[in-house]
Amino acid sequence: MTARTANCPSCGAPVEFRWAGAVQTTCAHCSSILVRRDLDLERVGRVSEPPPVTSRIQLGTAGAWRGKPFTVVGRIAYRYGRGTWSEWHLAFGDGSSGWLSDAQDQYAVTFITPSRDALPREKQLKAGNPVAAGGTRYTVTTITRAHYAGVEGELPFEYWDREEVTFADLVSADGKFATLDYSDPEPLLFTGEHVDFAELALRELRPAEDAAQRRVEGVQTLNCPGCGGTVTLQRPDEAVTAVCEFCQSVLDATTPALKVVQSFADRARIRPLIPLGSKGRLHGAEWTVLGFQQRTIRVEGVDYSWREYLLHAPERGFRYLSEYGNHWNDIIPLRSVPHRTGRGKEARALLRNESFRHFQHARAATTYVLGEFPWEVRVGDTAEVDDYVNPPRLLSRERTADEETWSLGEYTPPEKIWAAFKLPGRPPAPGPRAATAGWRTPRAARAACPAA
Repeated sequence: MTARTANCPSCGAPVEFRWAGAVQTTCAHCSSILVRRDLDLERVGRVSEPPPVTSRIQLGTAGAWRGKPFTVVGRIAYRYGRGTWSEWHLAFGDGSSGWLSDAQDQYAVTFITPSRDALPREKQLKAGNPVAAGGTRYTVTTITRAHYAGVEGELPFEYWDREEVTFADLVSADGKFATLDYSDPEPLLFTGEHVDFAELALRELRPAEDAAQRRVEGVQTLNCPGCGGTVTLQRPDEAVTAVCEFCQSVLDATTPALKVVQSFADRARIRPLIPLGSKGRLHGAEWTVLGFQQRTIRVEGVDYSWREYLLHAPERGFRYLSEYGNHWNDIIPLRSVPHRTGRGKEARALLRNESFRHFQHARAATTYVLGEFPWEVRVGDTAEVDDYVNPPRLLSRERTADEETWSLGEYTPPEKIWAAFKLPGRPPAPGPRAATAGWRTPRAARAACPAA
């Protein structure tokens, strides 16, 4: 890819274009946002520093998607109420361009796509609703109202200081991914697929040791404004909420000085069986326990509570462990939307030709939280949940006003958890068998009904 250079009209420094189709770039020397007008550059603003990233992707990173080589030439950073994400602009060798979405270590490659179908208006969006777009039937999984947080590098359009923009993520039954972008008067459709970090064959990355050192150096120790206790952030650049272990105040971790967003006069303490910050090896990677929460459902007037642990591994993203009555599930978020059939006792969900029987519907509430999360978590958060079972596996659907997620859990012997995290002693003996044939912990660890 041949680079093209020009001089910044603000500071005179050379500005290099990696992609011939770039309309906008950012001067690396003075942070001016520059827009190309024919052959000249015009300064249109000054960029605020975009949120830092802990992934190894950076401007100049090269890779390939489906055999097509690309170079990362730009980035738009977004911030929203429950977290942040980056859209990396990709310049392909054939002159085309696309986007690599990097959201909490989940990745998707997309391209702007014309649609023969009428795209829904923003006010018509609803999580869980079907949408026909680009000849594919999707389900709306997430509706996000985000704010611009910064730009860097080269972009295919002028973009530097937008107000709130709505995005809707769509997923199909066979795993196709799409996004509706409402930044223009007419919605824009971007289609593509989720990808794993490894399959992009990335090179010219930020050195692994630099990324690892950044995580170590990035750990911050702050004081809780509620009680003065010490609060340690393992991932300060990406933490959205943190919880003081002393007074259980939920803190806004997106500002330099922690701010209390939820506090409690007197709250019973729950001790995680796996201490926060523990590291364990599962599925060929080292995972760190970042967060812990207890969730509760009410079935026939009786409350059932379970615990779930948020795990993170660099370049592998997030997964969960859930525990109820010392029964454990190992849980991953799904990239596809299972197909549901039937009603009542005949209700089923199909995932890759595996059939799951509907087990229960309930409303789950967060009743206790500790640690840090890259999205907003508070006591009192609620979601509608549906669990489908095919022991020893569990398929779960969770829905709020703006999000519908599916996950797949599998029963895991507690001895495996203890060995992975090198926990002292022996795990507590599991409770009695439940209606799900030996495991009582649905996704995001929803509790099953008591044993029949």
